[in-house]
Amino acid sequence: MRQLCSKKPKSVNTYKEELWKQMLAHNIPDKSTAISANATQDNKLNKDFTKELNSIANIMQQAMIRAESICAKSPSAPYSEKMANLNKIIRYWKIKKSAMKTKRDATHQLQQIKQSLPSTDQVKLVKLFSVQTHIRKAVREYNTEIPNAKQHRQDQIYEWAEAAAKRGDKTAAQHFRSMAYAEDSKETFRILRNIIKPQDKSGLKKLDIPVTNDIGHSLVDDQGNVIMQTIGDPREVENLLINRNKTHFSQAHGTPFTEQPIIDIFGIDGEGQATDDLLQGKLPEAI
Repeated sequence: MRQLCSKKPKSVNTYKEELWKQMLAHNIPDKSTAISANATQDNKLNKDFTKELNSIANIMQQAMIRAESICAKSPSAPYSEKMANLNKIIRYWKIKKSAMKTKRDATHQLQQIKQSLPSTDQVKLVKLFSVQTHIRKAVREYNTEIPNAKQHRQDQIYEWAEAAAKRGDKTAAQHFRSMAYAEDSKETFRILRNIIKPQDKSGLKKLDIPVTNDIGHSLVDDQGNVIMQTIGDPREVENLLINRNKTHFSQAHGTPFTEQPIIDIFGIDGEGQATDDLLQGKLPEAI
């Protein structure tokens, strides 16, 4: 069962809005009302409404997964003065909007942010449009630079190294160069790891199966133990599991309740009037 664990009001509201939008798109409220109205006094549903109820459950699960993905927090960009200054501009305009809305004096906070920005970025704090327009513009500029955030980070570290070298601090300069090399190597290995060994979230890495002869009988060793073969190829493991599950879960195939005419009388799920009659000791008329 899925549930929302976030305590942030904005995330909770976004989750609810997206979930409600998906419910309306698939007409879930009306379908649920119809199912409830057609339930019998003992809360039993016929085969068609049971299928509809299962369909609603699947739709709701997909809707909750979609809402969760929308509310998921995006990973923050690696630190650099470029990205930090863009983030400060967004914060400046959001504080200004909040101050206008709450009638609160935020002059001190706004002045601190302005003084921490270089003169080239301070011009972006001049109000030319509505505050909301400035917020959208600042967010758009920040998002545009996110793909270049790692490069900005590398450039930032090399700038620190050059500054340390100029002031004669060779130790600090070497530390910054080592930091740049380490971060670059880490990113390189991450890319190589994804190419050479893609992430596999499955907990099953291998499968042991009995070795069989030409007629399908398992082979045994001198002690009478079944000889096993280990399968490690992910695709072969998946195919073996699928075939095993097909055989295992279709063991009832061919029994009376899976064939005509009984399957038409009792249905594939055993729900309905014929089942109720049989439980009361009454044979259905069709038998």
